[in-house]
Amino acid sequence: MCGIQLFISQAGQSPDIQNQLQKLTKEITKANSNRGPDYHGQVHTTTNNNTMDLDFGSHVLYLRGLEVEPQPIQNKNHSQDVFCWNGEIFDDPAIGIHENDGKILFEKLQNALSVTTSSSSETTQAILTVFENVRGPYAFIFYHERDNRLWFGRDCLGRRSLVWHLPNEKFPVFNSCDDEQEVDSTKFWHEVKAKRIYSLDMNKISDIKKLPFDKINTQIPANSELINLDKDALLKTTKSLGKQYQEAITNLQTHLIKAIRDRAENIPNPVNNNNNNKSTTPDPRVCILFSGGIDCTIIAALLSQIIESKEEPIELINVAFENPRQLKHKNAQKKNTLNPKGSSQNLFNVPDRKTGRKSFMELRKIDPQREWRFIEVNVKYEEVLEWRNHVVNLINPNLSVMEYSIGIALWFAARGQGKLWNPDQDDDGDEEESNNNFYQRKAKVALLGMGADEQFGGYSRHRTSWDRSKNNNDHDSGWPKLIEEIQFDVGRISSRNLGRDDRVVSDHGLEARFPFLAENVVNYISALPIHIKMDFNYERGIGDKLLLRLLAQQKLGLDNASRLAKRAIQFGARTAKMETSKDHGDDIIKF
Repeated sequence: MCGIQLFISQAGQSPDIQNQLQKLTKEITKANSNRGPDYHGQVHTTTNNNTMDLDFGSHVLYLRGLEVEPQPIQNKNHSQDVFCWNGEIFDDPAIGIHENDGKILFEKLQNALSVTTSSSSETTQAILTVFENVRGPYAFIFYHERDNRLWFGRDCLGRRSLVWHLPNEKFPVFNSCDDEQEVDSTKFWHEVKAKRIYSLDMNKISDIKKLPFDKINTQIPANSELINLDKDALLKTTKSLGKQYQEAITNLQTHLIKAIRDRAENIPNPVNNNNNNKSTTPDPRVCILFSGGIDCTIIAALLSQIIESKEEPIELINVAFENPRQLKHKNAQKKNTLNPKGSSQNLFNVPDRKTGRKSFMELRKIDPQREWRFIEVNVKYEEVLEWRNHVVNLINPNLSVMEYSIGIALWFAARGQGKLWNPDQDDDGDEEESNNNFYQRKAKVALLGMGADEQFGGYSRHRTSWDRSKNNNDHDSGWPKLIEEIQFDVGRISSRNLGRDDRVVSDHGLEARFPFLAENVVNYISALPIHIKMDFNYERGIGDKLLLRLLAQQKLGLDNASRLAKRAIQFGARTAKMETSKDHGDDIIKF
């Protein structure tokens, strides 16, 4: 993962503009250095007509290859082309486990362009062909010197952040994350839209081509195709499921295992920071942002199958917040009740802490040889106030109340500062971190469960859409509207939250990877009939994410996790409505 940036300025511009750019460069470089702490590089060049200055910068988090590959990447022997890469390429036989994917991709671009003429259509097709074959999250900036043209874009799902600022119509600034602009500067940055590769000739922007993304299956099931579930047992055997369901469970597991393996293997081993060097236990390479819900628990269970060495720990990061509004309400209810531990009892015993601990114990049960490290991140309200403006800058330009409440939870979780919970000790979740029990997350890669809700019907609006359109006398009436709602959500994954999540998580030098959004997984899920993935004839906690629940119980032994209903992180961790209950999710943040 990298932080990438580019400043385009007119040659010979005024001293005032130069000073403004220098200040902005300094601020952005500081922000991007959090994303990529292992290497910082800069390249200055001019356009081939010498009218504009191009200042590229890259900040690298070292995760691929035998050694850190300097960025920005250039081929000085043949051209002044410059390439900034923030991404990972999975499932490409041309890239070995010890090779750097950015370097290989730049070589592919150079080879493809070397056999083209100066024809705009030939150049466009050559570049698009290269990127259409990329599987994995990315954002990039590429200057092709021969054509005096800048190319840039994000992957079709928008899993890596790229924002830009247009101070005027000609000279944009590109950047992986926001800098420390004032909070009320809400229109400074705009996210580069995903699903497209863009071309900039310094005078206009061309929307070249949409990258491919499959539509979901619109088949409406017949009554005979639906299964009859025992809601109490959620089926203890696969015999009554039928061939279609059994195959879907097995195939989904296969696709998820491949996606997780691609994202978890071949990560460089971290340096063990044990000062006495007596510990033989390796440091974790992968962590999971862990609420205990079905999505992240499935990822954890499959990850433990993939990491062969049981001596390698897996970190599960669980975050809980002090919510002063809810605490005040709870204390008012208990004002006449004797409380020997004071009003802060169970301060961090939030819903996600409870489910997190239960799912953690279930993981220990199904894989007792693995060292599972359950990190409890307890966030006091005063810390929220301390870091609030910083997080707002990171989520910018997504500045709604809901975006903030999610972003602040992800930011503190990704920071990974807390304590390890020992299930053999009886505590209520409120003990303070001390020098003896303080723990700092060590992994450099985080697996997140984003994308499951959109594809498996995890949001309450999916059930609402079903209920509103369902006619009790017509079996088919609920399915078309549900299909429409799921297609809407899947189609806008790239434009919603993943850029925000990338900026927030990577601010701690931690790379976010999303197994449910791997291309092979999305394509497989999209092709499945709707009733295999969800069935709202069944109640909440069963019909939503039906296929995931069957996978969790039938294949992974996660009986408890398979029954958990969807809970949004802002409510599970208690970051929603901290000051007032009158805020609405779509309101713009006001501090």
